[in-house]
Amino acid sequence: MSPRVVCLVALAVLACGRQEPRPKPTEAEAPLQAQAPAAPTSEPEPPTPEPEPPTPEPSSTHFVSLSDIHFDPFLDPQLVPQLAAAEAPEWGPLLENGAAKDLGGHGRDTSYAVLKSALAAPASVGPWPPQFVIISGDFLAHSYRARYEAATGDKTDAGYHAFVDKTLQFLTAEISATFPKIPVFPALGNNDSYCGDYLLEPRGEFLTMLARAWSPMARGGPEFAQTFAAGGWYEAAHPGRADQRLIVLNTVFFSRNYRDACGADEPGAEPADPTGEQLAWLERRLEAARGANEKVSLIYHIPPGINVYSSLHSKAGACAQTSETFWRDDASTAFLQLVDQYHDIILASFAGHIHTDDFRLTYPGAEPGAASGFVHLTPAISPMFGNNPGFQTFELDAADGSIRDFTTYVLDLAQPAPSWRPEYEFRAAYGVERSYDLAALTRVREAIHADSEIRAKYIAFNPVDNPEAKQIGPNNWSAYWCGTGTMTTADFNRCYCDGAAIP
Repeated sequence: MSPRVVCLVALAVLACGRQEPRPKPTEAEAPLQAQAPAAPTSEPEPPTPEPEPPTPEPSSTHFVSLSDIHFDPFLDPQLVPQLAAAEAPEWGPLLENGAAKDLGGHGRDTSYAVLKSALAAPASVGPWPPQFVIISGDFLAHSYRARYEAATGDKTDAGYHAFVDKTLQFLTAEISATFPKIPVFPALGNNDSYCGDYLLEPRGEFLTMLARAWSPMARGGPEFAQTFAAGGWYEAAHPGRADQRLIVLNTVFFSRNYRDACGADEPGAEPADPTGEQLAWLERRLEAARGANEKVSLIYHIPPGINVYSSLHSKAGACAQTSETFWRDDASTAFLQLVDQYHDIILASFAGHIHTDDFRLTYPGAEPGAASGFVHLTPAISPMFGNNPGFQTFELDAADGSIRDFTTYVLDLAQPAPSWRPEYEFRAAYGVERSYDLAALTRVREAIHADSEIRAKYIAFNPVDNPEAKQIGPNNWSAYWCGTGTMTTADFNRCYCDGAAIP
């Protein structure tokens, strides 16, 4: 091969091995090239899921308030001997098959049908689930022992005590099943004892039995067993707030009607002083709460202040001679001084006993004018005194635990097919802007006196929307109004008997 040919071959080889730089794509070509898929080298990774938005914290919580259940298992007399022979877990099927299956009407205590309906109602018509439940006393029907003896012929203490035990065990099981995993805080009423109405024995067998039955429901510990067995009072942590606590009292001991009939006959026994013991305990617990920067709600059965119904219906003498208080003067004075001393940490008191929907402003001394607290009175489940069955739900501010509002629910027994419905919301009914507290109640009380439309609402709400109850009306409303703002008979007499309440 000649040198010229060799040179040409070499140049050709070099030219084939060299790559010229590619020109930049035009603007029209660039998108097409960007869309060209790349050859996959492995399985594609799954897309990263979007994070779920955080669940907003609720702005409010709720609790349920029940009172004066007064369960009556004697409405079917033929069934009572079977209940007495059965154990408490067998009561449900027996009552289901009994003859007394209707809701009934006014003027009698709570039938099994009303009991079932009332316990089911909070889940069906109210906000659910509640954070906790309070029950401000009186679980047993009126005249319990007399009706037991009439139905069974058994007049022995052992037989009657066993029947009371089964009744309360049955009610406790029904309540616990209705509010599963929800703390329930019950108080004792004047009908809740072996001995009879207002006759509870301190440190007696009844309290020991009931402490065992109620401890799981009330989330009780060793201290619960100790204080409840002593006198039926106890303290509980607030289920939803570390800066609040609940104190449950037994104000039956404060009543003018109380006496220790069962324990007084024990030879050599010193007379008990449950009033002084309980108030000393209460003061210690309030002081501990203040030291821990905690707020307190008080729960009990009988409220302080005037027994307006008895004062109006007494037949002995003129107006000023018939007025009476629920509590003895010594207990009332000491208690009101305590709640005034600690008014800065007491959110509210919750009571029952009168069976109607009402309230009381509390004053530290004999002279009204500057209320330092209030008592909310929840209406009864029992329609014994003409009221419709009712219960209430309270709305709490989630930020600070204050009471925003409450709603009353009613079972109108006068309707052909009664069903639970909301009766009213406090703030909407009375035109209150913010909260349910002492300031709001003070303004509402003034409006009841001055405004006939507001007064008409108060009169209608009091018996839980039953105008036929005939307890309060246009002719005697001023007595009930005076009762909301006086704690002593002297103050009540000035307000009502002397005519100061008439607008």
